[in-house]
Amino acid sequence: MKKQLIAGLALAAVVLGSVAAWSAPAAAAGEAKTPWYRLANPRNGDHFYTQSAAERSYALNTGYRNEGMSGYVATAPGAGVTAFYRLNSAVTGDHFYTTSVPERDNALKYGYKYEGVGGYLASTPASGTTPLYRLVNPRNGDHFYTQSAAERNSAPAYGYRYEGVAGYIFTTGTSTTPTQPSTKGIVSFTFDDAWKNIYSQGRPLFNKNGVKTTQYLLTDTTEYPDYMTVLEMQGLGAEGHEIGSHTKSHADLTTLNAAALTEELAGSKSALLGWFPGKSSMGFATPYGAFNDAVIAEIKKHYTYHRSTEEGFNSKTGFDRYNIKVQNVYSTTSGTQVNNWINQAINNNTWLVLVYHQVTAAAPELGPGETEADNIYWTSPTVLDAELSYAVSKKNAGILDIMTVEQALAASGK
Repeated sequence: MKKQLIAGLALAAVVLGSVAAWSAPAAAAGEAKTPWYRLANPRNGDHFYTQSAAERSYALNTGYRNEGMSGYVATAPGAGVTAFYRLNSAVTGDHFYTTSVPERDNALKYGYKYEGVGGYLASTPASGTTPLYRLVNPRNGDHFYTQSAAERNSAPAYGYRYEGVAGYIFTTGTSTTPTQPSTKGIVSFTFDDAWKNIYSQGRPLFNKNGVKTTQYLLTDTTEYPDYMTVLEMQGLGAEGHEIGSHTKSHADLTTLNAAALTEELAGSKSALLGWFPGKSSMGFATPYGAFNDAVIAEIKKHYTYHRSTEEGFNSKTGFDRYNIKVQNVYSTTSGTQVNNWINQAINNNTWLVLVYHQVTAAAPELGPGETEADNIYWTSPTVLDAELSYAVSKKNAGILDIMTVEQALAASGK
């Protein structure tokens, strides 16, 4: 089967320099460019590339070896860039990247699974770019990409065959995502459920204070008036907020059968990858904080980490990336309490993850079957503004880092 797959791909493959690549729609100038990391798996020879520092950290913890950076990729569609599609073979373990839509679609016939856009390459050679060469090893099916002409020329001695230029990778970037371990306390501001008032009431406060948050989004609620539309979600992503999944419908995952569990997890991720074409991986937060061993096992198949609602602080090195602990912020939680949590993270050099829900000046209307005792999942804009401002004051004093969850994972090296 493996030999048939490799042979089929060899027959189906088109040298990328000779096919019409799909060009993304125009976007604003100055598009962000982030490192494109390269890793190798010594067990099966697979080379793996990602723009996600959190995914890179996860791969290092599962047996991959760091091989540095292959350049920079644009993080979103724009004028002069081309989508670089990412696929993975469950048969050979090979990660495969292509700018060609026909080649992408043909690979699906040979057992590859489409994993989204791995980044955006320059469509044509220009100042600040360099060719990204593509090679394949017929013995194990591994596709290998390098901007080094010397490495391209030496690879045939190790069984690789040159297939052409995959595209043009950027030589400099604009990403400010931390990659070095943090030596300070860390705080992450996270928001669940994709409530519209997070966008309408919270977003101006994020912008005012210069804070990037992590947003765990539901994907089956975009037509409901109390929830964000896809355009509003995309607006947050474009402004640098981390996008994660919170399932399709906010189901209690511990009550679902295997098929329904997979649908909630895989279906939500699929929708988000479609709405955020620059992403290829993301994190997850469980609705109600409800999970068990079966739920975690399924989460690991689709997401790079899991944020729970179990209360606590995370040490920089001793935490479980599939049970990231938090402090839950309710309408009954005072600003003084949040400030004390921030001070504790600073004093103990730990990572504090804060969980918010709705941002509204008055208590939301009760839902079916809810009581006043349940109506605590909201924070007023005034209180949130003060909490963001307090964290920023500690950051400006040089004693606290404010990071998204993905950034904090990268900074921890986990």
